[in-house]
Amino acid sequence: MRFLLAAFFLLLAVVAPRAAEFAVYDVYIDSGTEALAAYQLKISDRRAAVKILSVEGGQHASFANAPKFDEKAIQRDVIKVAAFSLAARDKLPSGRVRIASLHVEVGPGLTPDWNAIVQAAGGPGGRKISAEVSISKRENQ
Repeated sequence: MRFLLAAFFLLLAVVAPRAAEFAVYDVYIDSGTEALAAYQLKISDRRAAVKILSVEGGQHASFANAPKFDEKAIQRDVIKVAAFSLAARDKLPSGRVRIASLHVEVGPGLTPDWNAIVQAAGGPGGRKISAEVSISKRENQ
């Protein structure tokens, strides 16, 4: 009898629907040694596992406010975000900096597979610069 009861609970744990997970994913840009004054990114989830709920700003004062984005687009799994700063070169970030955070609902049992593309990155005066984007899940929520 104990075996049947244990088997029942194991089966229930395997087939019972899981609840959605709420998570925060931090978006980073690495501009190397160049000062970052502006960016535009296209971010999507290849698995369509997420619903983007909100977007918040970054860690550096130049990008502390939430970036611009299409509010209707966040209801899907694709979003474009953009921001710029008119601060002086010495007040702008360089290297790897968190420029935004995505608050998402992840579907039950799913894991996002992020695809992020830098569509534009600029330094002071609008000069085009090279930059890389990365996304990582915030572990301390």
